[in-house]
Amino acid sequence: MNKIIFYFLVGSLTLISSVFFIIGTNIYFNEVSSANWPKTDAVIKSSKVNMLPGKRGITYCPEWTYSFTVGQQTFISNRTAFGIVTCHKTQKNAEKELDKHPVGSKILTIYDPNDPSKAALNMTKSTFFPFEMIFIGLLCFGSGLFIIKTVYSTNKPVEFK
Repeated sequence: MNKIIFYFLVGSLTLISSVFFIIGTNIYFNEVSSANWPKTDAVIKSSKVNMLPGKRGITYCPEWTYSFTVGQQTFISNRTAFGIVTCHKTQKNAEKELDKHPVGSKILTIYDPNDPSKAALNMTKSTFFPFEMIFIGLLCFGSGLFIIKTVYSTNKPVEFK
C-alpha cells in the first residue's frame, strides 16, 4: 500500500469521525440540558421564510426573531430549536407555520439559566439525528483502526512505496 494513501485514509477517517462525533454529542447534550431550562414569555419581533437548496430541491424553513427578558436584561434570538428544525417542501406550508405566531404575539421560550442568550422556542427532541452523527463518527473511527490493524497485522512486513 502506498504510504501517502495509507496516511491520507487514516487521517481522513480520523478527522471525519471527530467532526461527526463532536457535532452529534453537542446536539445531544444541548437537547438534554434544555429539558430543565426555565421558560419565559417572548414577543415575536419579525418572521421570515428561509429558502435552503438541497439535493431534493428547495426546502422552506420558518424563522422567527423574538425578544425576552431575564431579570433586567433583554435578549434577542432567532433559534427555533436545538437539534432538527422543521422545514417544509412548499413556501405556502412554511408561511402557514409562520402564521401560527404572528409578529407582536407572545410565545413561550426556554433559555439557559447560565447563559440566557442561548434560547429556543421549542424543546425538540431529536431521537435519531444526534445518535446518527455519533454512530457515523464511531464507524469512521473504527474503520481507521481496522485499516491500521489490517496493514500492520499481516505476516509479511509492510512495505510502503
